Amino acid sequence: MNPRRLTFEEFRDSLIAASNQLDKSVGGRPVDLFATPYPLRRTLYGLVDRQFLPGTLRMFDFANPDLHIAQRSETTVPGQALFFMNHPLLLDRARALAASTAAWMEKNPDDALSDGRRARVEQMFQQVLQRQASDAEIADALLFVDTVDAAQPAPVSPTIDDWQYGYGKIVTDVGSIVGFTPLPYFSGTAWQGGASYPDPKLGWVQLSAAGGHPGNDLDHAAVRRWTAPRDGVFRIRSKLTHQPSVGDGIHASIIHAGQGVLTSVTLHHDSLDIDHMDIHLSAGQTLDFAVDIGGGLNSDQFLWEISIGDQLAQENDAAPAWSSLADFPQSQEQSLTAWEQLAQVLICSNEFMFVD
Repeated sequence: MNPRRLTFEEFRDSLIAASNQLDKSVGGRPVDLFATPYPLRRTLYGLVDRQFLPGTLRMFDFANPDLHIAQRSETTVPGQALFFMNHPLLLDRARALAASTAAWMEKNPDDALSDGRRARVEQMFQQVLQRQASDAEIADALLFVDTVDAAQPAPVSPTIDDWQYGYGKIVTDVGSIVGFTPLPYFSGTAWQGGASYPDPKLGWVQLSAAGGHPGNDLDHAAVRRWTAPRDGVFRIRSKLTHQPSVGDGIHASIIHAGQGVLTSVTLHHDSLDIDHMDIHLSAGQTLDFAVDIGGGLNSDQFLWEISIGDQLAQENDAAPAWSSLADFPQSQEQSLTAWEQLAQVLICSNEFMFVD
């Protein structure tokens, strides 16, 4: 017969079976196939809500439960490829498959001792494709694993913990930030009030690596706080930019915890270099880089690149020790390990997707 692509139900059952976790029990209530943790029951027992049919089922040509469908369509669309690359179900199954082969290695120490990595590749091929891997496939798989392992993630900046991201009120007369409060939610690219933006309670206040946006009123200035980790004399170099031509601009301040206001400026549709030298700080003292809406809330987004360094080091042209860009936290999304990525490669292959 001609090769035939698996239906979504067959594909999902095969995914779970490849990691030896398919629940073959008979009968019982239906389950939500896309609820986490993902159920391991056969797809036959998946809940079908005709009013709220999951988009993934529609994308893989699942029959419309409201109509008589004598034969399903079979389409190939970009969303299917994105599902194989990114969907949490695929990533979950890739992790489970890699874990099952690791568990197999522990139960078969003799194979692991002879050539553990080769044995693990062979076992993965057996579980996914139900055949032996060729020597060329094993060599390619091990090269793939080595290549992924060699690609180390970017190192975390050692000075990342010297910064805080919050909001408060700029009180210029007093020379301080009143009510400084750390922003509670990190989106992966910015600190803000919550998962939705603007936040229902904290409004537009947000801080990213490059800049941010003040809150809806003067009590919610966006405050990037740097804390000196040691006694010293420091220098600030920074560039503040307000790009929109509409609105009335922004009000920005640099506030020293001991000396008060170092800078207080209003900026509209312009850029300004703000530098300070000979800043004496004791360990634990702070510098606040704060921006509020000034006159009113209208197009108040801003860019502010800041670098801080030891005075002596910068006079000798050494790189600044702290950078608002380099020190900003990165997304903590967990990527697949090398063996998990190899598992994903196999379960996304045509050989797995088609039956002949």
